[in-house]
Amino acid sequence: PVGAANHYLQVYDMIKENDPYARVFVGGFLYLGSNETRQWWNTFVFTLRNAGAIAKLEGMHVHLYPALSTSRVHEGTGGCSTADCAADLANIANEWFSVQETLGLGQLPIWISETGWLHDCSKSKEWIRDNFMRPWSQWFAKDSLWPYTVPTNPGYDSIAWYVTHHEGWFPCTHLLNQEGFDGIPTALGAYWNSFNPQ
Repeated sequence: PVGAANHYLQVYDMIKENDPYARVFVGGFLYLGSNETRQWWNTFVFTLRNAGAIAKLEGMHVHLYPALSTSRVHEGTGGCSTADCAADLANIANEWFSVQETLGLGQLPIWISETGWLHDCSKSKEWIRDNFMRPWSQWFAKDSLWPYTVPTNPGYDSIAWYVTHHEGWFPCTHLLNQEGFDGIPTALGAYWNSFNPQ
């Protein structure tokens, strides 16, 4: 994390020299529920603070996937594959946001730059829509129809579903009609976009 923080500062300066209006975010974090990720992040932030450069941290982005972000492992699956995945992820996302507030970073924008359902192709697109996509969108939008007691979005600014072009995982996304950049949204892709137009 110390090396990454120092590298971030170098890259930040290079970006700003070429485009002073650019916003520079750090992240792509996974496993947000793990102590290792949180310790890494604490050290990164403290390194910037010790260098007097915390103002160069303009935002962060995280990746929240059922198989990679939850802190509890469901029986024998290696990750969340049941209908409570959205609630599990909401818990982790809410805790991560609280960590940022504790570090004095609560005012910074945080984007969920990747989320989705990639790890279990046995689930139908209807199951993904009804049990993950819809409630996860409701959490993000602070919708009163959010079906869980877990609090809704504490302040995340953006959310994007990740559509992979990986040959083995692509069918799990169900969001584009074909692989490659010429794919257009399926009905499920359009459904997600209707909740999350940004």
